[in-house]
Amino acid sequence: PATASTIGCPRCHEDALAAWQQGIHSEEGNADCAECHGLHDVAPVSDLDTADGRRRLSATCAGCHFEPRLPPTDPHADSTSCVGCHEAHRTLPASDHEARVYVANQGETCGSCHAAVARTWLQDAHATAVPGLTHAGPREVGPPACTACHGAHGMLSPSAPGFTAAATTRCAVCHERYAETFADSYHGQAVRLGSEAVAGCHDCHSAHAVFPASDPRSTVSSERLLETCRACHPDASAGFARFQPHADPHDAGRYPYVAWSYRLMTALLIAVFAVFGAHTALWLARLGWDALRRPDAPPTHRGR
Repeated sequence: PATASTIGCPRCHEDALAAWQQGIHSEEGNADCAECHGLHDVAPVSDLDTADGRRRLSATCAGCHFEPRLPPTDPHADSTSCVGCHEAHRTLPASDHEARVYVANQGETCGSCHAAVARTWLQDAHATAVPGLTHAGPREVGPPACTACHGAHGMLSPSAPGFTAAATTRCAVCHERYAETFADSYHGQAVRLGSEAVAGCHDCHSAHAVFPASDPRSTVSSERLLETCRACHPDASAGFARFQPHADPHDAGRYPYVAWSYRLMTALLIAVFAVFGAHTALWLARLGWDALRRPDAPPTHRGR
């Protein structure tokens, strides 16, 4: 429905009106021109491209969309405004295939600021699983575009405390089994305890150039694994790099050495507890027997 501002503004801003009419703000009860731009205090676009202008613009959006407001810890809080991701006039729901934040469009949208990262990511295994971007179909848990790993509102900077733990949790959404085996490793346990120095998923597999281990480009391929380990362990040897961080001790077919070592150590542990448990039980029984035979005599551990 047309309001006073949407009737008067098109006299000079026809293209903006046409775009606005295609977005969700044009629906009844939503925002018109004046609600976003004001009436007699309209700021030029050049002013909105400053740090203060971006903050004011985002504050205007937050007047209706309070929940998605970016917290101060978000690296985008001062670097971009809401329209930097969602588009100014033709704002569409994230589920709309034409929305700038739709999964198949995120590489281009985020790439407008992170061009080098986007170029790298468009080649990796995650990008090839995004429907509409390549040949692959949709995934049950959602395609792994930018927001699948980084989140949408409230992102953490890679240097922020808690980033490694948050990134590992994101990876676990799709890679549940690998997340379980990682959690049992030294790296995984240290991450759960809050270590910021230990390696997370992205430290070994890379962040935006993830490939299967069989691909020579992968940071965990046989050709590059030692180099990857040496990023944290400078003195790592070829034998060190043979460590299997995702080995499953219950999978004897794939990890025979780990599985049989696990079974051997488990059997040894049970045997030790069984022998010493039996020894303790027999000892107590003998003490009781001695006490019954000679009630007035002190207990003895010697046989007669």
